[in-house]
Amino acid sequence: EIISSGANTINMKVFSMNLPFAALLSNGYKILETRNGTMFTPFEEGTKMLLQVGQRIYPDSDRHMDVMKSGGLDDDEIQKLKSLPPGFTKGMAVAIVELGKTYETTLEERCDPDFQRSVGAFGADS
Repeated sequence: EIISSGANTINMKVFSMNLPFAALLSNGYKILETRNGTMFTPFEEGTKMLLQVGQRIYPDSDRHMDVMKSGGLDDDEIQKLKSLPPGFTKGMAVAIVELGKTYETTLEERCDPDFQRSVGAFGADS
């Protein structure tokens, strides 16, 4: 994907994430991504990528809200974090993110409350 701004052009990799998780990541709440695949393993820690908002809403029955409430957030704070930044909609690149270390985790690690809040999902769901 090539993004152009006047005379400046950069070439970046893009990955897609569905709502609400794309908004949670772009708003800085979600800081960890847990995927069953290995899509990030070819990339070095520190690689920057564009985050594209998928066309659908991830069907988690709003369990992410329970995770967020477990950290003390109220409904208004959660709604703000679940919203895309002004001017952005589904299908758009919404943020530049920097990849951290990619590694396998255990269910026990993913069930840690702080880990769950960093992901926005319960351990068994992530």
